[in-house]
Amino acid sequence: MTGLLTLSNTILCKKEVLGKTYECEIDGIKAQIHFPQYPVIDESNPIIGISNPLLPPEIGASWKRGEEPLSWGYPMNYPDGNSCVERLALSIECKKENVNENASKLYETIQTWEYAFIDYLKLETKQGIDRDKNIRRNSCILELMEDKYLPNNRPISLSLTIPTDDSFASETNIINAISFANSGKELMIEYQMLLSAYEARRTNQNRRAILDACAAMEITLLDQINQYCHSIGLSPEILTKKYRYLGERIDLLKKIGGSIPNSDYKALVVDPRNAVMHNRDVYPSDETTEKLISCVEGFLNHFHDAYY
Repeated sequence: MTGLLTLSNTILCKKEVLGKTYECEIDGIKAQIHFPQYPVIDESNPIIGISNPLLPPEIGASWKRGEEPLSWGYPMNYPDGNSCVERLALSIECKKENVNENASKLYETIQTWEYAFIDYLKLETKQGIDRDKNIRRNSCILELMEDKYLPNNRPISLSLTIPTDDSFASETNIINAISFANSGKELMIEYQMLLSAYEARRTNQNRRAILDACAAMEITLLDQINQYCHSIGLSPEILTKKYRYLGERIDLLKKIGGSIPNSDYKALVVDPRNAVMHNRDVYPSDETTEKLISCVEGFLNHFHDAYY
């Protein structure tokens, strides 16, 4: 049994990933994921982008939608070959009598698996989380007339973000993301909150991004304080009730000897968070939001060597 998986979000992959096949398990069903192949590029006149699309994996070489060939993605730079992947092929070995049952199960569970795969890549490579400056509110339409209609000659402004090399998933990144998706586990709650902060930032909701990122940090703080209390036989509530605020808990962790990244948490995290919480800063700036999220990322990664 074979299948075509059109991804909910395109993924950025290094050239080393293309043309490879990876083992996976979707809700107990063993399968293989086939990545599209890198196209032949004329070195004397290298063409990248949608004008020189990725080639289908071997098992999908003849697949079409109607009379049109499928779009699998395209290379984004040369000669590195970093590429944008839109679709993957699946191959599933199963007995003929199990085909309908497995098909039904795959249709029911593929979205959960794919979301887990994509979310892990977002955390590990930071792809697909950049602020989208092209997102706008629905706008009014003004049409001016004098003796005749006066056209709007104002140029349209678009912002383009160029991914860094680190944003493209390596083989290791892909294997790790598949392992997480296979596991059926959930990300740690703090990383779920960090993903929520990424999405808020992407859609230019700075206030929500700050609150979600700080929630992620506070979850990790409480976990570290709880671990310390249990190690000395003390009820965590004794400390958490006394130290109730984010800044106090950061200072507490320092006092009890917790290893903590060296950063100006008051200026970067506590003050912006409090300004938002108490409506002193209703519209926090992009710069404030970026610095806060970066500080929270470093804090979480200091205490965790995995995302789940």
